[in-house]
Amino acid sequence: MQNRLLFLLCFAIGWTAQSQTVSKDFRMKTLFIEKDSVQLDSVAINPDKFNVFNSLLKVIPSSEYRVDFSNALLKINSKKYSKITVKYFRIPDFITKVYTPFDEKFIIASSTNTDKLYSHQFLGVEDAKVTVDGDKVDFRCSEHCQFSDTIEIETEESSVELRSLTSTNPARRSNGTVYADDIQEAEEEARKEIEYLHGSS
Repeated sequence: MQNRLLFLLCFAIGWTAQSQTVSKDFRMKTLFIEKDSVQLDSVAINPDKFNVFNSLLKVIPSSEYRVDFSNALLKINSKKYSKITVKYFRIPDFITKVYTPFDEKFIIASSTNTDKLYSHQFLGVEDAKVTVDGDKVDFRCSEHCQFSDTIEIETEESSVELRSLTSTNPARRSNGTVYADDIQEAEEEARKEIEYLHGSS
């Protein structure tokens, strides 16, 4: 009997905890309405459990507004309802991803291309620090970037941003800056960079 009661108690606690979990797709927004059309979100929204409340947080009847759920667009009388609160669920990301059909024109032939790219997760991040031998030092691509002809990224996101360089030489980035001990050396280095031609990568 005690085991059965203990089981029921654990089940009730687990069920209560689960019911308190809020979905990451749930949204609640308080909006001040100036126009009769309001863009609620950038993705489609779920018509189930969609509610609009007035400034006193009382439910506005659905006959008072129209919703285009596919485009997340709410149409409501802005003169009558100048402040509203909307509760809704977004359609999950994995359903709203945009996929591109296979197209051969996006494939780059690798016949004779031996050029490589420099890349690192901190490339383009201001004041980035990396740990080297237990010490935090300023990130420098010339010292810390991965240099390879292939760069692999693992992500669960629907889009990826990859930053890379074809060279760590400051003359080929940073607005053409060259470093030298005197004006003659600087001029020689600048001429080399002007004449430099990088192959496709």
